[in-house]
Amino acid sequence: MEEWRDRIAHVIYEEEEESIYLSLYEEKYKLLLFMLSATIEERDSIAEDLESLCRDFEGMRLARDMAEAEMRKVRDW
Repeated sequence: MEEWRDRIAHVIYEEEEESIYLSLYEEKYKLLLFMLSATIEERDSIAEDLESLCRDFEGMRLARDMAEAEMRKVRDW
């Protein structure tokens, strides 16, 4: 974490040295955080969808196994 703080401080210092206003840097940083947040939310949504698909698949597999067992019972009867 300390390494990241040092890097951020270094970037801010360089941008101030180059006469890039800190407020402009803050806007860039806010946009980056917004994009990161949106990416994380999308990842979480995809993970939830994947979990749901896995549950559905397991349910279909169970239904198939039960149907096959019933077919064997009828055939063997």
